[in-house]
Amino acid sequence: MKFSVITINYNNSNGLLRTIQSVVEQSYPDVEYIIIDGGSNDDSIQYIKQFSSKIDYWVSEPDRGIYHAMNKGIAASSGEYCLFLNSGDILNNKHVLFNVAKECSGEDFIIGRVRYINTGQLSEYPLNFTMKLFFEKSIPHPATFIKRTIFEELLYDESLKIVSDWKLFIETIIMRNASCKNVNEVVADFDSTGISSINKSLVED
Repeated sequence: MKFSVITINYNNSNGLLRTIQSVVEQSYPDVEYIIIDGGSNDDSIQYIKQFSSKIDYWVSEPDRGIYHAMNKGIAASSGEYCLFLNSGDILNNKHVLFNVAKECSGEDFIIGRVRYINTGQLSEYPLNFTMKLFFEKSIPHPATFIKRTIFEELLYDESLKIVSDWKLFIETIIMRNASCKNVNEVVADFDSTGISSINKSLVED
């Protein structure tokens, strides 16, 4: 089973370097790594080229926002599951993808946990998914493996700036009854000061 790990970046070279390193050191062999850069003018491209032999596809060009960039990543992917690991977020350890692969049994969403870098806290482990849950919070995007067939019917809404992932989860999990599986695996260390907070040009039209 192939995983497509997709990283979105814009002028966050230090965060991007940490993200790349966490992906290329994975022990799981069947990983496709995709980087969508929004036309950075810092050291991001230097780091991408440094690891180019381990990156399956990358592009650096202006885009129309974070979800346009994510949709570009989906179009370039070929794995059975997509994981969006934005620059500054890192996979928790080198065996994460190997451990998650053992848990996959065909569900539309495989949902793990995140550790918040700034506080060290772990995301709560949801036992079921209801509209009430999504009104109060969402599931952790950088710890959620999304079956690629989901995107054959529905992509991220590019008209929204920062909540299109939340909308997609509601439309698929709640409205279309997509199948989900929780795994008690800390998938990613999440940088809450990352893309949607700092790199405003990614989230603005």
